[in-house]
Amino acid sequence: MPMPMPIAIVGAPGTGAVELLTALPTALLAAGLPSACALSSAQTPDPQSPLELVLLCGLPRTPADPQTLEIDSRLRQRLDARAQPYAVVYGDSLAQRIHSAVQAVAHRQQVVRNPPPGQTAWQWQCEKCSDAACEHRLFSSLMKTGSVRP
Repeated sequence: MPMPMPIAIVGAPGTGAVELLTALPTALLAAGLPSACALSSAQTPDPQSPLELVLLCGLPRTPADPQTLEIDSRLRQRLDARAQPYAVVYGDSLAQRIHSAVQAVAHRQQVVRNPPPGQTAWQWQCEKCSDAACEHRLFSSLMKTGSVRP
């Protein structure tokens, strides 16, 4: 049996990280990914822990208070500084966040088992993939083509 993939679920207060941590194991089992991961939760992942993936709970659509925005920004900066693979999990409901998280875990598990030669994960560009690197590529390419006003 393969070793579980170490995954942390993080997020600013009010983003649903605790609820996702509670509900995700059942959803992974239902999706046929029972050995996919060993979940942990913290506001900030331990830099010494070997994580395969971090699920970052994105901010809700409603305006967040400045402190929540600051915490979210610091989390993203720390993950980027560590070059830590992470996916941003969005959704207006817990069910939507669970669905997004299951997709991210399934994709990451597939990439870990069968890495594409000479490519990084998440090469496509779509509006709902929830991957920070993908979002960056999408908006960077729009800036190059002049599709977005500065």
